[in-house]
Order: sequence, then structure tokens, then C-alpha cells
Amino acid sequence: YPVLLMESVLSGSKNSVIVALQSGRAVIAFASSPKIQSSVAEVFHHDPIRLAVSKDHPLARKKVITRSDLAALEYCLPAKNDRLRQPIERFLRKAVGSPKITTQTNDYTLMRNIIASGSCPGFIYGHMLANKEARNTLKPMKIKQLDIWRDLTLLYRRDDLYSHGITAKDLFIKESRMILSKYAK
Repeated sequence: YPVLLMESVLSGSKNSVIVALQSGRAVIAFASSPKIQSSVAEVFHHDPIRLAVSKDHPLARKKVITRSDLAALEYCLPAKNDRLRQPIERFLRKAVGSPKITTQTNDYTLMRNIIASGSCPGFIYGHMLANKEARNTLKPMKIKQLDIWRDLTLLYRRDDLYSHGITAKDLFIKESRMILSKYAK
């Protein structure tokens, strides 16, 4: 981010990021909306879920993807307990009937790498395309029937106000929206 400097980035469970936010170790965090007085949750992006193939995949060169194209694929899907699994399965059952599933993972970075390797097509969050490496290795498919979105929620402390009246949250949201509007469509 050109304006906002990230000094450190923490990763953990929803509870651990909330504790980091409350204790002041984090200024902003990402988690589903908690009911905590000292924190505010704000949706800053409606993130599309996309079917993606590697840039070398034959479908990457097609302008129109047909049902038979989709039926011929073997998919990489989120693990069964992932919140996106059911919406993705509903889409696939509607589009192709009985999809062939070869790989399942609960790690979207791993899924992105599997897709990029050409092993199988899979599903990614649109915001993953803000990463230059992902844009260089993945081709998101334009499929009208795939209408799955997830809200990206930013948590921040109510007292997060710099002396000049601008918050880290405001800077982050401004820059994120600029980047995501360009790549995560």
C-alpha cells in the first residue's frame, strides 16, 4: 500500500485477532462481525468467488464457457467444512449435475497454487487477483451463473484516531477499494 505502512501482520483464529485488536497489538483486523463494544465492523468489499484455471489451460483462451466445458473438468474444491463449499456445490450441481472432484483443501493459497500448476481448476476469492503472481498464473472464468459473493469485513477499534483526524481504517479502506476495484471484479 503506497500510503499505509504495515509494520507487522498477524494471522490466527477469530478470537486471537480480536484479542490483538483489543489489546492494541493490532490496529485493524479481519474477522466476521463480533459483538464487542470496543470494536466496529465494516464491510469494505463485496468479494466475488470465481472459477479459475491456469493461464496455460485450454479454457483460458475461450471466450464462452459451455456446460459441456464445465462437465469435462475435474475440480479442486474447498474442504467440506468450508463456508463456501455448499454454495459452490449448488452451482456445480446446477451447471453440470455430478462434478468430478479430485482435490479438496481448506487453504485458499494452496488451492490458488494447485490451480496455477494446471493440476485442476478451482475456486478463488476475487481479492486473490490483487496479487500480481496470481494475476500472472490464473485466469478467472466469466460465468454469469456463478453468483457467489462474500463480504470482506474490517474490524477496528473505536478509538483508532490519529492526531490529524485520519484513521488507519480509513487509509486501508481507501487504498483497498482502489486496488480491489481494479483486480477483484
